[in-house]
Amino acid sequence: MLYTCIVDGACRGQGNNGKTTGDGAAAVLIYKEKKLVGEYSRPVGDCTSNAAEFHAILMALTICWAADISNPLVYSDSKVACDAVNGVRVPTTPELDPLIYSISEIRKAYHFEIKHVKRREVSEADWLAKKTLSEFLAHQRALSLADLTK
Repeated sequence: MLYTCIVDGACRGQGNNGKTTGDGAAAVLIYKEKKLVGEYSRPVGDCTSNAAEFHAILMALTICWAADISNPLVYSDSKVACDAVNGVRVPTTPELDPLIYSISEIRKAYHFEIKHVKRREVSEADWLAKKTLSEFLAHQRALSLADLTK
């Protein structure tokens, strides 16, 4: 594989009540295991950590597909996501269904591999997802404060 994509989802505040304060997804695209091609991240709203991970995988595949990158290898630290994408064990959660469906539709027309790795192996994507999430939450707080002063 010439291209690898390291992905991660970030989730803030997911606790006992299942509520989050926000989530982010990130993908880091690397050529020949050493050259950084690009870093991509975005907030994905309030969802679970599993959903954030699926968002990151979907973002990575969309970017690779649009850039005409063939056969990328995707690394994720989420066993749930890797198993679902590889058809080993697909969760049936309403929140995940559209994400899993979208990834399966891409797989019909586009070849890629996804592998489960240890958390330390996705540290760049983890950092980027958390950074994007922090920036987005700071932006939301600033907007809320601006509304209070009106």
